[in-house]
Amino acid sequence: MTDNKSSLPVVAGTLQTDPRSGGLKRSSGVNVLPCVAETWSQVRDDKNEDVNWLIAGYASNSKTDITVIAKGPGGMDACSQSLPKDQAVFGGIRVGQRFVTFFYTDEGTPTMQKGRASMHKNGVLNVLEGADGEVEIQRAQNGDNQALELNCVTESFKKEPAQNAASEQKKCVGQKFPIG
Repeated sequence: MTDNKSSLPVVAGTLQTDPRSGGLKRSSGVNVLPCVAETWSQVRDDKNEDVNWLIAGYASNSKTDITVIAKGPGGMDACSQSLPKDQAVFGGIRVGQRFVTFFYTDEGTPTMQKGRASMHKNGVLNVLEGADGEVEIQRAQNGDNQALELNCVTESFKKEPAQNAASEQKKCVGQKFPIG
């Protein structure tokens, strides 16, 4: 009798369950530093008007440690102005009474960093608890190098849990913001 478990493919990912391990979960190796969760708490705090977005990225000289690289007031406009060049980043923004997360890679981001960051994406965004969805940030397709477009990519943000959800969604989808 052959052992079917050894023929199963091993797929890398964040918190994947390996069938050969008896259901134990293993991590992709990303280490999200506590300051990221602390800053996200500030973003989600209704009384705090000093911080309504955060950008997290790799700590200097690290391939696995994620730290806060920018935060502040000003919503999507200020956040888009703070996106770093040539670096993959993760983040979260308050949109009205809702919260969205994002993953962004600049055109000049090294290919290996893009790949590593995409493997770490779920692990990092899972730390940003209570988000209503994820937005996709990309350069405008009209050739405007100084504009970003935000598009909702998760169904949970597209649904209407509140009366004003449709207007909040319109603030997000297809909107263009200048970048620094």
